[in-house]
Amino acid sequence: MKTLIKLIAISTIFIQTLSANTDNITPQATPIYNLFDSIIKQNETQLKTVFSERMVTTLEKKYGWTESLKQYTKLFKKEFGDYQMKDLSFKFEADSTNDSKGRIWTFFKGKKTENLSIILENDKWKMNER
Repeated sequence: MKTLIKLIAISTIFIQTLSANTDNITPQATPIYNLFDSIIKQNETQLKTVFSERMVTTLEKKYGWTESLKQYTKLFKKEFGDYQMKDLSFKFEADSTNDSKGRIWTFFKGKKTENLSIILENDKWKMNER
């Protein structure tokens, strides 16, 4: 039975790679999708929805949302140029010891880039790092 559960968990990781130009973004990938989308739209309100409560507090105190948006815009411009959402896809990797944690791998034009920490907070997945 344990082997079957592990096999199901592993297969779930592999089948959750999705293209961001679809309406089928997994709940786990939603904060990362919204991060990229908020940068394109230059939307501070949307950017704030991406983060865990801990990160919201940190970013508000340290930078504020206008500065945070500027920093992410600069970073994403450097890393991805003038990207479009259709250029992105995401893959969820579950934490092996905690169902409320994981990582989202981002693929830009099919190439693996970064992975970001996510947590389940108040029944919604949130990015848990800067």
